Amino acid sequence: MLSSNFAARFGEVIVRSGIASIPDAVFSFQKELGLSVGECWFIAQILRFKWSTELPRPSLRKMAEYTGLSERTLHNYKNSLIEKGYLRVISRTNERGGQIANYYDFTGLFEKIISLLEVKEDRNINNIIGE
Repeated sequence: MLSSNFAARFGEVIVRSGIASIPDAVFSFQKELGLSVGECWFIAQILRFKWSTELPRPSLRKMAEYTGLSERTLHNYKNSLIEKGYLRVISRTNERGGQIANYYDFTGLFEKIISLLEVKEDRNINNIIGE
């Protein structure tokens, strides 16, 4: 029997290095959301920094370093998601007024996903009751 315990399935070393929570609907509704593969990847990269109720705030410069992608490519993904209404970037400054990593707010994306899930639920209920 397969274990539902993540550590049992994938190993303690992987668990200790961190596990990201990404809503499955980002991927299962990719077409309906009009997301490119790169945009889905970017969303997943940003959400891997969300470990509390605070908005994620990764540095695109650091992300470029560890992914091998250019900062320009990352900014293109970010800007495309902003244009689609799925992402809002909130500027942050330190106590001296210097720029620090921005907050990334995916409320627009999550609202769209919720509406898609509600439509899917309604269809499933109508199929069950025979409408």
